[in-house]
Amino acid sequence: MLLRLASNALAEFVPSKRLLKLGTLLALGMAIGCGRVNPFRAIERQVRDELPHLIGPADQYDVTVSRSSGSLMAGRIPWITIHGRNVRAIKGLNLDELQVRLEEVRFDRSTRTVQEIGRTQFEAQVSAASIAGFLHARSPRLSDVRVTLAGGAVRVHAAPALLGIGVPLEVEGRPVLRGATVIDFSASRVAVLRLGLPEFAVRRLEERVNPLVDLTSMPLPLHLTTVRIEGDRALISGTATLDPAKLRRPEQPAGVSRQPSSPLRPADG
Repeated sequence: MLLRLASNALAEFVPSKRLLKLGTLLALGMAIGCGRVNPFRAIERQVRDELPHLIGPADQYDVTVSRSSGSLMAGRIPWITIHGRNVRAIKGLNLDELQVRLEEVRFDRSTRTVQEIGRTQFEAQVSAASIAGFLHARSPRLSDVRVTLAGGAVRVHAAPALLGIGVPLEVEGRPVLRGATVIDFSASRVAVLRLGLPEFAVRRLEERVNPLVDLTSMPLPLHLTTVRIEGDRALISGTATLDPAKLRRPEQPAGVSRQPSSPLRPADG
């Protein structure tokens, strides 16, 4: 289901066995007719079982498929949602909550291929602890940096050694998008003036801690559109571009049976 970036460039896609496997899993559920098997549960179960390999390990994954038998028979799934808790999709960064919603998935029952995905929405929640963990994993010199999220703002506390000014700093600011997949810390100039901090120290702090969050290596091509602080978490949302062609099973030589390659089989609903 999910596409991996090639050379960290959003526009470059490469074929992936994981994508083909997910396409096969969806096709299995889509091709199921009437009988004792519940096609919706079959799709949910099989996709859920593969998500640790497709996205990354997590404490829990939940998959829900729109219950519309008429749409399914017509070759359409109105929506599929994936919800993950404590997802380890990026080295050093935990996504405390992850929500992916695929809308208007169209498929061909006869060929068992995904033809179109109308829209894919992405939303993640990241705690201050997860952000600090990402900073500490990125560089040993950031091991003393502390991050708090509250009141719609980000507060970064840095030890004197990081900035070379002899005193610790705690600066308030906000998260800002940089490009399609990166979130930086921008210090509040009002807070800086109020505290009487030297501009060079604030700029050095921003240079040292940024990026706060980097989703470039997520196994799907993201385009982030908003980031804001809600309570004690950063809420990050945007869209993803999924190419249905990457979900299709490869052509097989003549004479080879077109049986699904996945060892998984739908269970009784």
